Amino acid sequence: MHPSAVANRFDMAAIRSKFGLRRLRSDAEVVVDTIRVSPPAGRAEYHWDYLDPEAAQRYGAPILPQVSTHPLPVLRTVPGTMPGKMNSELNDAAFGRRGAVNLTFGQVWRATELSPSEDGKTQGWLLLTHIHTPTALFIADMLVHRPTFPRIVSQIEVYGHCSGDSPYDVERTHPKLPLAEQITKLEAGADDARIQGVPQYHEAIQHVCDRLSWRIDDFDVYRVRIEYPLLDTLVAMRFDVES
Repeated sequence: MHPSAVANRFDMAAIRSKFGLRRLRSDAEVVVDTIRVSPPAGRAEYHWDYLDPEAAQRYGAPILPQVSTHPLPVLRTVPGTMPGKMNSELNDAAFGRRGAVNLTFGQVWRATELSPSEDGKTQGWLLLTHIHTPTALFIADMLVHRPTFPRIVSQIEVYGHCSGDSPYDVERTHPKLPLAEQITKLEAGADDARIQGVPQYHEAIQHVCDRLSWRIDDFDVYRVRIEYPLLDTLVAMRFDVES
């Protein structure tokens, strides 16, 4: 989250990476990326830009080739089942049981607004991640512009039996799962945002900041790390500005 050119609005770059992605059948349809950004209730849909328009046109998805496996697979992007949602699917037999790829996708949503918390006392934003793919490690980082948001309060909840096709207020009625993991602020900021064995991750953050003319050292980093997250669960992370 970074200040926008519009007063009291914020640009949000959403980066999604899958490392070691593989499939068990070479003919299986694979959704490799899904994203939806929702404005506060009653607001119009947000405008977004590609971080790499040339790559998006060439490969059929908002991919960042600089931090992905080469050669890149052929992809296609299709509308999702809900407004503002899009899916990027694999369009060929590029990888299977014997091979794996690293894929990174990203866009920037312009002039977004903060949304009120449930009790209406604070303003912030909500990040939702559905776990639909068997995963060894899930990491979510929230990079927050420190000069704009010097103090942030965060919370995390996980819900079970969530398909991703229902609104959040419906999925919150699903079973809430016990969770030992919490959101942690990385004291060294972006320098701490490295994943052992995956050097492309920090490179991806630096690449995005360079394209947007943002200073990577201006960001605080809040991280949640979950080993072997359960399938069909929803990870909900809320960040609110502390007054």
